[in-house]
Amino acid sequence: MNNVPTVEIDYSSLHVILAFNATGEQSLFKAFRNELDYTAYPYSFPDDVLSELLIAIKDRHPKISHLICSGAGLRLMSLDAQMCEYVIERFVEQDIPILTVHDSFVVPFDEGERLHRLMKEAFEYVTNK
Repeated sequence: MNNVPTVEIDYSSLHVILAFNATGEQSLFKAFRNELDYTAYPYSFPDDVLSELLIAIKDRHPKISHLICSGAGLRLMSLDAQMCEYVIERFVEQDIPILTVHDSFVVPFDEGERLHRLMKEAFEYVTNK
């Protein structure tokens, strides 16, 4: 970035994407089928099979089972966006270049510690934790 070495830091594992973003079983099944590599797995996965898998996943994770297929991921993505906005604004205020890639940021290397601090600050600010 401007011929200066950079560092990239991300929010790792903020939330599971597929099951939490789906707003219902059919939405989940459609998303699953769209992501499936049919050359590696030439099986169609009918609804009854996917339903059994979903039940098994919910049984395995009872503390969060109510969030699966609830659209909770969409609310989490909103929080992600708010945290991203918080971090970007702080860098822009100081005219320091910053790039975003999904849930990560790329800044000049010597700004890495500041980035890490601001990411924690953004998480605390947005989640009130």
